[in-house]
Amino acid sequence: MESGAFLDRLCEIPGIGVWTAQYIAMRALGEPDAFPSGDVALLRALDLPSNRELERRAEAWRPWRAYAAMYLWSMAGGKVSGRRSVPAKAGKLSVETRDSQQPATIAS
Repeated sequence: MESGAFLDRLCEIPGIGVWTAQYIAMRALGEPDAFPSGDVALLRALDLPSNRELERRAEAWRPWRAYAAMYLWSMAGGKVSGRRSVPAKAGKLSVETRDSQQPATIAS
């Protein structure tokens, strides 16, 4: 069964919407272009006002929108969890820390 047809059938199940179908396509089916454009974290990560604007922006990422979504979720996760990126210094890698911890660096 083609991916699009499968997602349409999946959405026929009560309680399964487009977001869930796209998430399943991304995670379980490994569909590289799956994109849950209704995801609030994706909207916040890009500071966009609507799903329509997110879909318009995501067109440039085809056929790899699932990878873009995962990257944006990781960005949004840092904002939500209280983590921040520590700026890299010359010759060192940047790492994430909790706000209560001292910045950590790893020598390269």
